[in-house]
Amino acid sequence: MRYIRLIQQIRHWWLYLQYKAGWVQTDTLRFESRNGNVHIDVPIRLIHEFKEIFMENAYGRGLGKPVPKKAIIIDIGANVGFFTLFAVSNYPSARVYSFEPVGANFVQLKKNADLNPDFPISCCNEAVYDKCGQVQINYESAGEFSTTANVSASSGTTGHSENVRCTTLESVFQRYAIEICDLLKMDCEGSEYAIVYSCPKAILKRISQMAIEVHEGPAPEDNIDALEQYLSDKGYTTERYQRHMLWAWR
Repeated sequence: MRYIRLIQQIRHWWLYLQYKAGWVQTDTLRFESRNGNVHIDVPIRLIHEFKEIFMENAYGRGLGKPVPKKAIIIDIGANVGFFTLFAVSNYPSARVYSFEPVGANFVQLKKNADLNPDFPISCCNEAVYDKCGQVQINYESAGEFSTTANVSASSGTTGHSENVRCTTLESVFQRYAIEICDLLKMDCEGSEYAIVYSCPKAILKRISQMAIEVHEGPAPEDNIDALEQYLSDKGYTTERYQRHMLWAWR
């Protein structure tokens, strides 16, 4: 099934098979969408993340209702932009707002957006959290791609930490004059709880559908059961996959 999705999504799908077989030696693979309109640079370091989105449809397989053609999509934890580009590939009239705080990730995110100037993609070098200002994030190493950057009170003894700009969902809606968010995707290494639990009820009502990669946290309410119950209490229908993916829709 994964390879069927790859063929459905990617024009030069055989390039992935050549890389997997060891016939291609490169730091970055460049793919095109099936219709040729979307170009995607994939650093080899992040080939697994590319597969999750374009071959496994990790965020889309549990959506409870169709995404409209002219959707407003918010991508929190955009990393280098794979889901953002998946979104404009499948919903070419969509407007996407992509948030990524890690510097190296953001540089590649911006490169991928710049490869596709015909699509309205707004790239924001910020974390989304429960406050506006600055927040400390921790990740593996400075200057390298990261898939595990998380907010923490202290840097610990390993890895790299830095202060980054942060904002809230409410501020995002205000900044971009968003009336309705048709799809909110979150993969933000535990910050999903702070984002959702602090979001005003009036803003939650304007979010039609969510796809959330869930990460267990230290607080009693930082788990998929509590988050699912919270969203259900706010009027969402929910669906989950194991204990790491949660979808919610109105």
